[in-house]
Amino acid sequence: LCPAGSYCPPGVITLNTLASLSDNGPRICPPGLYCMAGTSSVIPDPTSMTTAKQCTQGTFCVANTTTAGGTDNCPPRWYCPAGVSSPQPTPPGHYV
Repeated sequence: LCPAGSYCPPGVITLNTLASLSDNGPRICPPGLYCMAGTSSVIPDPTSMTTAKQCTQGTFCVANTTTAGGTDNCPPRWYCPAGVSSPQPTPPGHYV
């Protein structure tokens, strides 16, 4: 089972926590996504339990995020659509 915060492509069967340090080990989950334990692909598929998921709207995810709650909530006066790795400035003329 691949550790949370990482994904394991086919052929990787390890609990190696040194993600991305080996071609044969788990890979760190990329920014904008979260990877629960057992994730095998970073191509988001909301119907699959084994693929990475986009960060929830209102949150942001840096690399290695493990939950739908993301790294943190979007700060006041910033905008965080689903799947972002950092808060976005609110567009001119909009109120958040």
